[in-house]
Amino acid sequence: MQVSTNGGLAPKWTRGGKEIVYQDFEERVVAVDVDTAGVVRAGTPRHLFQLPEATNVAWDVTADGERFLISVPVAKSSSRLLDLVVNWQAALKK
Repeated sequence: MQVSTNGGLAPKWTRGGKEIVYQDFEERVVAVDVDTAGVVRAGTPRHLFQLPEATNVAWDVTADGERFLISVPVAKSSSRLLDLVVNWQAALKK
């Protein structure tokens, strides 16, 4: 059964089978309530948020549908140098 209005990617169930979230073709995460009691019925899709631009992201949602984990690349400008201190215990004795 199709629950989207314009198709989508990566559908995931949440809330004990009461909701499906998926990614639409405009890089948004969309939620649709689903009633599985008796005849299966899908609600109206609603946009939750826009995914980061041009990242081809991987994402997932917690079972309760309250939190999302989104994999995004680290910007090159955010890289930092790392200082490695060797033999630091000897330095503490001085």
